[in-house]
Amino acid sequence: MKKITTTGSVRKADASLDPTLNPVELDSKEIVSWGIAFPRPGSRVG
Repeated sequence: MKKITTTGSVRKADASLDPTLNPVELDSKEIVSWGIAFPRPGSRVG
């Protein structure tokens, strides 16, 4: 069996926190990720 090596973090970041995939423009014209603009209840953003 081949060993699979991973580089960086094993757990991929949530796509909703990636501003390049889910950009949202705030009233201040700041582009943030969808997950930052609309946090889900119980999700920890840190």
